[in-house]
Amino acid sequence: MNETKFYPEVKFPRNIWPVLAILATGLIITAVASFYVKKDVEAYAMNEFDGSCNEIELKIEARLQAHARILRSEAAFFDASEDVTRAAWYMFTRRQRVEQQLPGIEGIGFSLVIPPERLAQHEQEIRSQGFPQYHVKPKGGRKIYTSIIYLEPFEGRNLRAFGYDMFSEPVSRD
Repeated sequence: MNETKFYPEVKFPRNIWPVLAILATGLIITAVASFYVKKDVEAYAMNEFDGSCNEIELKIEARLQAHARILRSEAAFFDASEDVTRAAWYMFTRRQRVEQQLPGIEGIGFSLVIPPERLAQHEQEIRSQGFPQYHVKPKGGRKIYTSIIYLEPFEGRNLRAFGYDMFSEPVSRD
């Protein structure tokens, strides 16, 4: 029977060493070039990352300074007033224009520290201001109480915070 060859015979040159040397040289150059390109790409990525981190840090710092400014203005407002009313608190917070200056803030509030012996009197005072269901929450005995008594805007989710004792949570208390 006649045998048909499907693959042609491959004949290697007699002197293959120069070809292998060129191939090895090309592979070495490619590896070295890849190493340096990778190093440059990583350095560029690290610079971009550092730049982004610095930008985020500056934004956080600016935001915290803005919050501190609001807290200082609240302290000054209370220091300059003999008696802060709900209407005065409302006007004070409106003039701050926090929703424009610091979008995302849900409210500006004031929390009063209440000694345990004054808790019942405090709750009665707030109830007499037109909030008959008011009580400091959560209920329970503590060494000291706080209560959010002023909060603007006084609507929606903020209504749930009215009367809340932030010191009832260990993290907030610390």
